[in-house]
Amino acid sequence: MSNKQAVEKITLTNAHVIATALLVAFAVAVGTYALTRTTQLGLKSKSTATQSGSNLARWTRELNRADAALRKALTEVPPRIPAPGQPISFVPPQPIIVTVHVPGPSPVAPVAPSGEGGRGD
Repeated sequence: MSNKQAVEKITLTNAHVIATALLVAFAVAVGTYALTRTTQLGLKSKSTATQSGSNLARWTRELNRADAALRKALTEVPPRIPAPGQPISFVPPQPIIVTVHVPGPSPVAPVAPSGEGGRGD
């Protein structure tokens, strides 16, 4: 056996090269789009946070309300869980019925013009 190792020659066709180039170009385009979206979101959040104190005050009020609701929920005692083997009674809630009125066709049936699709045909 000789010291030279067998080298397998791989040939790429033009189709392989073009497909690889298109995949790399697509990946670059998607990455660039994601990067610009991320930087735009960062700039928007900076500008809105420093734009006015009223926005900051509104956000603070909303967060304080949410915090108070969570603290209240933590103080409430959850319902007792029945022991294994005890029957569980479930009372379904009353259904909520919502009636939505939408404009529709007029209640008067359309009249076919004479000579088209009438009974005398």
